[in-house]
Amino acid sequence: KYVRPMQHWEHYLSNWVSFVIVPIFAFFNAGVSLGGFGVADLTHPVVLGVALGLILGKQIGIFGAMFGMIKLGIVPMPAEANWKFIYGTSIVCGIGFTMSIFVSVLAFDPGHAQEMAKGGVLIGSIISAIIGYAYLRIVGAKRKECHIGVYHNC
Repeated sequence: KYVRPMQHWEHYLSNWVSFVIVPIFAFFNAGVSLGGFGVADLTHPVVLGVALGLILGKQIGIFGAMFGMIKLGIVPMPAEANWKFIYGTSIVCGIGFTMSIFVSVLAFDPGHAQEMAKGGVLIGSIISAIIGYAYLRIVGAKRKECHIGVYHNC
């Protein structure tokens, strides 16, 4: 099958654009300034509140909503999914960078608190990404082993 050169490049670059270029653009376009952000600011109440809201709040809210809707019969359990994958998805949902920055700008007046909120968004998103990735890698590896018959009680 003949593929035009532009289609080849579009296919080749799509992951780079989606997962590298667009997030970098969003980060720099969001106006996050880490110039005055130091290690001591990690315990600032706004930083902790925003970061924990992304890390824990998203998990509790999204997993709780899914659990309730599935158990009440409002929505079916997604095909090929289980509770471990739904929970992993709720962890990854803590990567709420763009909209969280927008809400922080609306919630806090320009100044120190707004910059602390942006720092909290960045920290919470990074921690959610790391935890979610690790969790889903572990769960996914166990699922692959189940499919090839290594585990008998999956």
